[in-house]
Amino acid sequence: GGMALCASCHVYVLSDHDLGEQSDDELNMLDQAFFVKDESRLGCQIKMCDELNGLKVKLAPVSI
Repeated sequence: GGMALCASCHVYVLSDHDLGEQSDDELNMLDQAFFVKDESRLGCQIKMCDELNGLKVKLAPVSI
């Protein structure tokens, strides 16, 4: 939904794109997520634009 209310869109950013600073909401949600790495972001918080052409991400594993 794009509101950083869950972590179902947790991804690892694999490419070297400037995504800007993470919001407090995104950081708080990632703090509760599993398998968080330095390159973790919430996909719903990545604002798509031409400058992100070629962005590569990998879905984070889901905890069962």
